[in-house]
Amino acid sequence: MASRRTILNYKFKCPACNGTCERDIPLAEYDKQKDKQTCICGGKLVRVIEWTGIATCDGSGWCGKSTGSTI
Repeated sequence: MASRRTILNYKFKCPACNGTCERDIPLAEYDKQKDKQTCICGGKLVRVIEWTGIATCDGSGWCGKSTGSTI
């Protein structure tokens, strides 16, 4: 039986040219590969953190505190 590799899609931005791209990186290799991503212009890519889930938080506090929303 072949082993299954979990491959996730990550968004990156290039500070040099302001371009963005997406990369598919196996989860098991992410820590080794995340800082080795380069843009087509030659610049070093920086990971863009995005949240697409349903949880929200607003107000002056952290989620779960009396001044913030709970998840």
